[in-house]
Amino acid sequence: MHSSLALCKIRSCVDRNDPEFSIVEQCLILDINRSGIYYKPVDRLSVPWKLSKGYKSRLKMVDDIYTEHPFYSTRRLAV
Repeated sequence: MHSSLALCKIRSCVDRNDPEFSIVEQCLILDINRSGIYYKPVDRLSVPWKLSKGYKSRLKMVDDIYTEHPFYSTRRLAV
C-alpha cells in the first residue's frame, strides 16, 4: 500500500500521451487504480446544492428517518 504522498508522485509518472503504453497499461505497471488518474477534486464552495436554502433541514429529515428506520433502502428514503 502506498502513502498518499508517494501515490501523488507515482500518479505524476503516468503520461497520458505515451504512444507506447496506454493509461491502463501504465496503471497496471505502477500498481495503481485508474480512477486516481482521472479524478479531479471539486471545490466545496462550487457545489450549489449544498448552499441552497433548506439543505440542512432536508438532510436532518433524512437522517431522522434513517435513525428511526435503519432498514429502509434508498428507494424508501427518496421522496
